[in-house]
Amino acid sequence: MPRTTHWPWLVAAILVLAGVVVRETVVRASSATSSAAMAQEINTASARLTLRDGIAGYELDYPAGWRVEADEGWLTTLYSYPATTEVGTVQAPQSKIEIVPVPDVSAEGRAGVTILAHLAAQLMQAHEGAPPALRQTAINGVPAVRADIVTFSGEPARVILIVLDGQALQFVGYGDLDAFSDIMSTLRQAHPVV
Repeated sequence: MPRTTHWPWLVAAILVLAGVVVRETVVRASSATSSAAMAQEINTASARLTLRDGIAGYELDYPAGWRVEADEGWLTTLYSYPATTEVGTVQAPQSKIEIVPVPDVSAEGRAGVTILAHLAAQLMQAHEGAPPALRQTAINGVPAVRADIVTFSGEPARVILIVLDGQALQFVGYGDLDAFSDIMSTLRQAHPVV
């Protein structure tokens, strides 16, 4: 079967699983935060910055006043509030966005099928009730899946799963979901820097 027929099931399985495992995430190796490869360019016309992860293969624009903790090719978190602010659960008007490349799920062949089967098995074990409703959507013409969930800590969140150039990516927005949607509307594939 062509790979393109598998991705919606894979994305849906990951998304439903994300409703179970979404929680505050600890950022690995803070020294990676200043990685030169994580390009942040200023878009002065709209007071926005561009975040680029060349390893994970995405770019997006976010408000210039936001804080970014990044580990290129792995977890990147954007915050609308300063590090000095104590936040238990993120509520509007504050926002937090976690971006996680999902490893190996985009691989063709046996590895991709094995991972999909593993995720489906975890999903079946983890959900006692009905899984979150999945909604097909598109971001800049690229098909994606969206679900509104409630985390273990009781905070509402929105999960978007998308595949850009063969790389599955999970985006989770907390707090002000309008800000999350605004930032997600700028998502695009990262092109090589010349």
